[in-house]
Amino acid sequence: MRHISRGQANKMIASKLAISEGTVKNLLNKLALGSRSEAAAWLNGVLWRLSRM
Repeated sequence: MRHISRGQANKMIASKLAISEGTVKNLLNKLALGSRSEAAAWLNGVLWRLSRM
């Protein structure tokens, strides 16, 4: 998720994590978020809440 929040493309994320681009897409789909922007916003919100604990 860190890579998504930084705006990296699926291809670059897959390369950095040594997984396929399809796996990256599947992971995003499992989060049931509409877009990469939505995923990044969701993650930033989660991280913000965790930092307040």
